[in-house]
Amino acid sequence: SLHPPSPALPTSLHLFSIMSLTDFEGPTPTDRFQRHVLEEYSGGDQEFEAELISDYKKSLNDHLPKLDEGFEKSDVSIVQHSSHDIKGASSYIGAEAVRFVSGKMEAHCKTGDLKGASKHLPELKKEIEELFKVLDAYTSGMEKGDDEGSEDEEGNTSDKNNNDKDQD
Repeated sequence: SLHPPSPALPTSLHLFSIMSLTDFEGPTPTDRFQRHVLEEYSGGDQEFEAELISDYKKSLNDHLPKLDEGFEKSDVSIVQHSSHDIKGASSYIGAEAVRFVSGKMEAHCKTGDLKGASKHLPELKKEIEELFKVLDAYTSGMEKGDDEGSEDEEGNTSDKNNNDKDQD
């Protein structure tokens, strides 16, 4: 007597609802910016990419004070909401390290572990600071007509092949 799975929640919502810390175990990815993700989302429109990056940076600059406020007030809902928004925005532009760290924070908040979430705040701020440098170099390269991307201080290129190591 096999029963088909219940269609109560769309798969994407069901998967989201069971997100846990195990989804964010291990070291933070070293890829700060996966250019191909942004290019795919923008359809290769560099003007749109520049607008997305500008909006993304503004959004993060709005959410960081909210995170600080949430921790100061010991308000897990503020921290969870802000870390969720940062994670979502980061996924759209290919900001993998920021997405990962903010996801860790959100997962801690979902279990009510504000202290656990707070342990990741310094890393999140560091990753955002470093990401902004990479994004600034990328948008500067776009203005100069540079299609090859740029190199950050660690030698990570932000070109199309930056994250192809998992593909054979």
